[in-house]
Amino acid sequence: MIRPQNQHVSLTDVAKKAGVTPSIVSRLLNEDPTLRVRPVTRERILDAVSSLGYAPNFAGRALRLARTGALGLIVPDVTSPIYMDLRRGVEWAAKQHGYLVLMGNADELELPDGFYSRLIAERRIDGVLLQRTEYINDANFWRVAQTDLPTVLVNSRLTKWTGSVILDDERGAALATRHLIDLGHTRIGLIGGPRTLDWTARRRKGFTQAMREANLPVQWMAAGGHEADTGRAAMELVLAQRPRPTAVVVANVLSAVGALTAVLNAGLTVPRDLSIIALHDTWLAEHTQPALTTVRLPLYELGVKAVEMLLDRIRTNRSCNYRVKEPAPQLIARGSTAPPAL
Repeated sequence: MIRPQNQHVSLTDVAKKAGVTPSIVSRLLNEDPTLRVRPVTRERILDAVSSLGYAPNFAGRALRLARTGALGLIVPDVTSPIYMDLRRGVEWAAKQHGYLVLMGNADELELPDGFYSRLIAERRIDGVLLQRTEYINDANFWRVAQTDLPTVLVNSRLTKWTGSVILDDERGAALATRHLIDLGHTRIGLIGGPRTLDWTARRRKGFTQAMREANLPVQWMAAGGHEADTGRAAMELVLAQRPRPTAVVVANVLSAVGALTAVLNAGLTVPRDLSIIALHDTWLAEHTQPALTTVRLPLYELGVKAVEMLLDRIRTNRSCNYRVKEPAPQLIARGSTAPPAL
């Protein structure tokens, strides 16, 4: 049972329960980059901290290290179910290192006096994880970057910027496309993401490679976005083409909900007249009619890795670009895909 925080529990009590020295406990909780302990030892110390209800003096540590103990996470829409797993991964990893996470919408960066702009300008967070949207232009991003606030881009990359962690978008899109090909579809379309975002290009590349490997034409394509409305509008454009496709890959599951609506509004049936598969998986995909077939991408692991990279940047100023390849994208077959009608 996890006890509430207990100010009377000492560092020595934690060390005794974990079977290590107080110095090792202190160095671990203070994120000493030179400390080398086995993962099992680290877990034993953290379990002792939790079970005893030990409350480190984070205020004192913050003063010593000139840190706030808070990280920022900026995503396109904090209410979107797509970011639930990402947020869970970020919050779990941050908690392991004694950090809190403050969340905000990406469009707040457009406002000079917005909440996140003030946090950044006043250095009330130690670093920020940022997923770009089509609304964050290069100038707005560099305005954040030039504050010298440690920043890691999440599933985003930018020319001349080092410090990003991305998904294996090409692999995910190729998996979705091959699923439709294996069902027997030969006229397959793509509703992508915003043209200005790099993950859109990666998913288009994965789709195109899978189609060309199968010697199939690449011609039913439209730009989409993050929302159902953009997916509906893009699907209307795809359905207007002749001949129309028998299946469509949608680069975002919320966009796929709108695409499904457009098909039904056109008097067509999914999957009899048109199959739909989407990238990303959320609880929402299970509750459409029919339920959406999806490709689940490792957003939780993306969040964990992003925090690890950000904390390393805070401590050492090191940065790199990383792609999360494990776990691999996973096909979740539901009712929105089937072989093409004869």
